[in-house]
Amino acid sequence: MLGNWSFGDYSKEEMYTWAWEFLTEELKLEKKTPLRYIFQWIGDRNAADLVNTGDPNVIELWNTVFVKYNRDSDNRLTLLPKQHVDCGMGLERLVSIVQKRDLTTIRIFLLLCLTQLKKRVTEKKNMELNTMTLMWPTE
Repeated sequence: MLGNWSFGDYSKEEMYTWAWEFLTEELKLEKKTPLRYIFQWIGDRNAADLVNTGDPNVIELWNTVFVKYNRDSDNRLTLLPKQHVDCGMGLERLVSIVQKRDLTTIRIFLLLCLTQLKKRVTEKKNMELNTMTLMWPTE
């Protein structure tokens, strides 16, 4: 999991701007893709209901939580003195989208990489990680 937490340092508007810049300018994801929609309703279906269900058309790439209120024991909401932003992005989902590969392939690859890394680190406790080469098969 990739992510960060803001302790009142920036707003949700800034977070969305930076996230969009990262995805479209740094990772070069196409701006026209449905990536930009938080939830998308098409016809009689709610795409939000498809998130994390295995539907190949809907992948939750980036999850954001905006901590703004405190709920007391009487179920009343009060505004917090400072609002926080919690962001998380799934590494395997990001790789799947950037590489245009299915999540199962990506998860297997990452699992193999982590298994090899653990094995090498265990065998050579003083190993420099930059000596390990991980290769992705091309089509």
